[in-house]
Amino acid sequence: MERDSAGVMIVENHTPEWGPGNFWTVNSEPDFVIGGPVRPNDVSADSSHLVWSIISVAPLSDGRVALLSAAEKRVLLFEPSGIFSTSIGREGRGPGEFSDPEHLEVRSGDTIVVWDSYFGRISYFDAAGTLLNERTIDLGAVVAATRTNAHRAPESVHRPLPDGSFLVKVHRNHWEAPREGELYRQPVKYARIDSAYSAHSFGWWDGREYVSLPDPAPWVVPFPAASAVAAGGSPFMVYVTNGDYYQVHQFSAVGSLVSSILGDPRLICGAGSGGRPGISTARRGERSEPERAVEIGRWSDR
Repeated sequence: MERDSAGVMIVENHTPEWGPGNFWTVNSEPDFVIGGPVRPNDVSADSSHLVWSIISVAPLSDGRVALLSAAEKRVLLFEPSGIFSTSIGREGRGPGEFSDPEHLEVRSGDTIVVWDSYFGRISYFDAAGTLLNERTIDLGAVVAATRTNAHRAPESVHRPLPDGSFLVKVHRNHWEAPREGELYRQPVKYARIDSAYSAHSFGWWDGREYVSLPDPAPWVVPFPAASAVAAGGSPFMVYVTNGDYYQVHQFSAVGSLVSSILGDPRLICGAGSGGRPGISTARRGERSEPERAVEIGRWSDR
């Protein structure tokens, strides 16, 4: 480990400590099966396990598993055996109902939290499915914190965070895709909106990769590169990667770059991938990632 001139910690990961053939493996036997253990030629009469459009899954402390179905607009709870237990919520606009559920959390005490899309209502349930509380997001405050002459306001919560704050994605105004047939990644800024509706920026990144085509819509590239963001730990940290190189940036909750975690490209690409160990080479004529890591720590919201 070392620190650059801005005080940012640089963590380099080289070859693994374990020997050849001692990598992680996936168990052939699942830990959990919706509907219970599967027996050959056995079709269950219970259709409760036939679920689709699952957009989020979270375990409870008692071994049950909660699934959020966007199609059914409800939370489904399954016993540790995989047998259906109960459901929470339904489509609607009343208390405990969902308009377009997008995110699911299970917090301490097995409090189940469901976030509706487009800055909709946030609903809190206990482990039995009883509605505990609801709250709304002040859309005007979110817009005031994020929209400028150069930036559009976000359209929805991108990722809820355990402390009740949430991440959003901000895009630039008047951005145009390149010529027809070219690959592109629209710039995106990740920002955290705290309980006081202050925005904390984590810098600009490259969005999902598309092919520029005439209207009505572009095409998604198979296995596209895309930036990704995650959060957690103690103290609370936010992690961002651009998705096209072997590097993860660790930020504090208020957007200060704490460290840059570098992976060795030879672990995936082979020893002939170029660049010094622990740092990948830039893609498509970009500057090297160590240079970008330093710059990211100094980026403003311009």
